[in-house]
Amino acid sequence: MTQCKQCGKKGLFLKVNKIGLCDDCREELLKLVKDIKITVEYDEGIKKKNHKPKKINDNEKIAVDNTKFAAIDFETANSDRASACALGIVLVENLKIVGKKYWLIKPHELYFDPFNVSIHGITEDDVRDKPEFNELWPEIRQYLDKNLVIAHNASFDISVLRHVLDHYEIEYPEFFYSCTWYISKKIWLGLNSYCLDNIANHLSIDFLHHNAEEDAKACSLIAIKACNYHNVKSFEELINLIQLKNGYLRANEYNPVGGFSSYHGLRVKDCNPETDNFNESCPMFNRSFVFTGTLGSMTRKEAVQKVVNYGGICHQTVREDTDYLVIGIQDYKKLKDGKRSNKMIEAGDLVNRGFNIEIIKEDDFLRMFDS
Repeated sequence: MTQCKQCGKKGLFLKVNKIGLCDDCREELLKLVKDIKITVEYDEGIKKKNHKPKKINDNEKIAVDNTKFAAIDFETANSDRASACALGIVLVENLKIVGKKYWLIKPHELYFDPFNVSIHGITEDDVRDKPEFNELWPEIRQYLDKNLVIAHNASFDISVLRHVLDHYEIEYPEFFYSCTWYISKKIWLGLNSYCLDNIANHLSIDFLHHNAEEDAKACSLIAIKACNYHNVKSFEELINLIQLKNGYLRANEYNPVGGFSSYHGLRVKDCNPETDNFNESCPMFNRSFVFTGTLGSMTRKEAVQKVVNYGGICHQTVREDTDYLVIGIQDYKKLKDGKRSNKMIEAGDLVNRGFNIEIIKEDDFLRMFDS
């Protein structure tokens, strides 16, 4: 007989990492986390490198075979981004799956947070006798190096790869990468959510969520279906068609998908990042913001500066790729009186046409910094 640490109910149920969770509490937790990856920044003691986004010159392009790509998915043991405990890779050639790989990985610190275990079900006992990442890397590298790599919410998976390579002081491989979250948002407009299971359900893809190999398979099938949707024969054609900029990883350098690229346009004039290191778990990272109305807590320029300091992007006008329209106090009062600014009208029209733009108050914008 065990006691649930969440609700106190007693019964016979599985203990997760020595902490009992009843079936109801575990199910509720899974509903809450859904497709959210663990995004807490890794421990302060882990060695960090300077990950300054840097544009690759034309004569420094990474050579890849555009008929192939590898879809990847990591699971982590705890909030440390270097705590990879599972990796799935699905290999695609000419828009057909040709191979699947799966590894259980012993993290450098054998600690599994019950929260993570409740998502993917992997425990210390599952990996206790498995190799650490550095032992597996020679095998894994051959599927990534000089390849096109894709993931769903790629900022998480590429971040895990960078951090675990940093921990073992292993030089980065070279590859371009893309993200099926961005691709889905550009192709299948107006969905309530673009998390992996929601997109898979929309496209009738069956998979076992939070199993690394299965998630990688779902990601690969989303990419294939996106190519078929636009009747293109390669992933490169798709990226060019929807005007999405690939990210890249190479020796001690990386640039995020769509990050700081021409299709997003320029940041508001004179506001450039004051830091080289961005926290990719921040809700502002790589998201596009537009402001309307007077803010009560800061000037417009200060707000824009805060956004770009966290790796966000700001525009003067509302566009199809805008993620958030932040309304200041004056425009919020107008909204309550039934009046809307031009930007609010433009955003509303785009939302009605199926574009995923969130209109938020200044308080909601400020809470993003708290998270």
